[in-house]
Amino acid sequence: MIWDVSKFVAFDTETHKVQPGLKAPPIVCSSSARYGRTGELRREEESLDFFDELMKSDATIVLANAPFDFLVMAVEFARRRQRDIMPEIFELYESRRVYDVTIAQALDAIGEIGRASCRERV
Repeated sequence: MIWDVSKFVAFDTETHKVQPGLKAPPIVCSSSARYGRTGELRREEESLDFFDELMKSDATIVLANAPFDFLVMAVEFARRRQRDIMPEIFELYESRRVYDVTIAQALDAIGEIGRASCRERV
């Protein structure tokens, strides 16, 4: 697969502290960055607008721990805009427009273990 980094948009949410029984704390702000551009910081409502546009674009969304950020945004959309965005989030996955760096790193580490094991057998 050939990646078009010009379509990558890094996205991250910052939230209130995670507490027992509160898996998706309220959003405080979000940040994003694109190749060759300065990163941006957004307040709560601006974050929802940006994420809505991002889901509708053809961008590949780059995250660390994507399920957490997606859950935070889904809960915020449900609470503030009375809209269920979970189908749109699943569509992002189905269209291969989500790149989670934590999963990529884990897979790379597993691959390195496998490569090391193969070298030992040779």
